[in-house]
Amino acid sequence: MIGFLKQLKKTIKNKSAVEGSICEAYIAYEINTFSQHYFELDVRCTSRRPRRNDEVVNDPSKPPFSIFNYPGRFHGRPRVRLLIDEERKVAHTYVLRNCPEVDPYLEMFVDYLKHEGHTSDEIDQGIEMFFADWFKLYVQTRENAVTDPLLQDLAWPPSNKATSWPAYMVNGYNFHTFVHGQGRATINSGIGVRGSDSNDPSHDFYGILKDVVQIEYCGSTFSMNVVLFEGDWFDPINGMKVHPLYKLVDVNRKKFYKKYDPFILAQQAIQVYYCHYPSMKKDKVDWTAVCETKSRRVVDSASKEESDQDATAYQVDDIPHAPSVSISEQIPSLFDELQGLTLQVDLGILPQSVPSELPTDEEEFESEETSDDEDDVDPSNDY
Repeated sequence: MIGFLKQLKKTIKNKSAVEGSICEAYIAYEINTFSQHYFELDVRCTSRRPRRNDEVVNDPSKPPFSIFNYPGRFHGRPRVRLLIDEERKVAHTYVLRNCPEVDPYLEMFVDYLKHEGHTSDEIDQGIEMFFADWFKLYVQTRENAVTDPLLQDLAWPPSNKATSWPAYMVNGYNFHTFVHGQGRATINSGIGVRGSDSNDPSHDFYGILKDVVQIEYCGSTFSMNVVLFEGDWFDPINGMKVHPLYKLVDVNRKKFYKKYDPFILAQQAIQVYYCHYPSMKKDKVDWTAVCETKSRRVVDSASKEESDQDATAYQVDDIPHAPSVSISEQIPSLFDELQGLTLQVDLGILPQSVPSELPTDEEEFESEETSDDEDDVDPSNDY
């Protein structure tokens, strides 16, 4: 109520007519609110403004590719960033490898390398170096009959002109770059990505968010944008320890991943923070414990079984027979039995009869006056 009164006080422009100012402002607010329903979907207004912790919903005008139409929201002031050739190639290859629509062509390329007799390490190296060029050549060849315009646009590398942001919200996490988070009470720059086996944390990668990069694919049909996280990743072999029993993960903050592969998709990231050990021993100084944070959209239940039971209502539609109820059982007394204690009550002090009618208020008042008059009799009359 106090907040509403504060908003009303802000609408007062003419102090000589307070009520009129509030009424005029409220009418203007109602006109603005109801007229917003007639605006186009692309018009930004107060009723369509997302909340502080909400993400931007999917835009139907964007391409239907999953990685290009994922909800998220930027924060802060953007800046233009020019990608070098190595960054551009690595980012383009990573987007192709993680796009579900490109998976059939990736399998064709892997089968071709296996048929040539290459090992698994050579296949991984071949994907990183030659798959982007092979995919572009395969899509542009008319004999292969690739008619999807989105795949044809995706075959070309992205623009070297990208947009950099200091913060990004996705999957219920609010990510900040390391530079943007300096001097803040909260640390939102810790990121992680799941490995091939989600149950084995030794395949996961952990790092520090360096930059939020939005790259653009300029096509003839759509202009496709995808958000990537650039991070400094810790060494998953020499710089990470996993507890064999409790699956707790520790990372060495001084050992980083030497291979140049900094980009991941923003929707693949999970948020973590690194907790330092209080011990100052040599074996604990450089190691930090990885603590995974909870997403804002996830609510933990007591247990999975209880949540499943609560989700389904129990109801018996048909009863095969009427249940039998037994009333032969003796109902136990609610009074405690006191041994060695006998209660004696003198019935002479109790009233032997109950008046049939209770006196009214007037009769009770008259009886009180009579008793008062009797008390006021002059004692000299007794002599």
